[in-house]
Amino acid sequence: MLKRFLTPCLALCLLVLFGCQSLSTVSLKERVESAQSIAKDASLEPLIIQTQPFQIQSYFRIKDRSKPLRVYIEGDGLAWAKRDQSSGFPSPTEQSTLKLASLDQSDNVLYLAHPCQFNVNSRCSASSNSDRQFTEDVINSTNQAISIVKRHFQLSSIERVTTDQGR
Repeated sequence: MLKRFLTPCLALCLLVLFGCQSLSTVSLKERVESAQSIAKDASLEPLIIQTQPFQIQSYFRIKDRSKPLRVYIEGDGLAWAKRDQSSGFPSPTEQSTLKLASLDQSDNVLYLAHPCQFNVNSRCSASSNSDRQFTEDVINSTNQAISIVKRHFQLSSIERVTTDQGR
């Protein structure tokens, strides 16, 4: 009797344990491919924006320059693998902010990843992904990216949408 009870309980515990672990083991390549697929399906074009000091991955759609640019700004994603350990790959596994942007039917949409998400470069480090993720240089880079797109497409106004959905 006890064996019949313990076997399903053990199976359920293992399923929950390995199911939760799989969220944090999604590779950077898989996250990039997923983001590209979401963006492509929504007719959002990829663009890496060079700011100081980071390159920022973005996806955009511009249809009517007389209308505002709606900007979706990604949160910190998977910055931490554990409470005291940086994940190394801060790109979100769920990509809920990109999914929100992909559903937006506005004429002008811009999705901005957080610096070092989907695009790891020489300026990225474990600390810029974790304990320095909202420092002045990170915030300035995000603002620069918005300004670059706004200026390039000659857009007059923006609407910011920010989320922090975590993974």
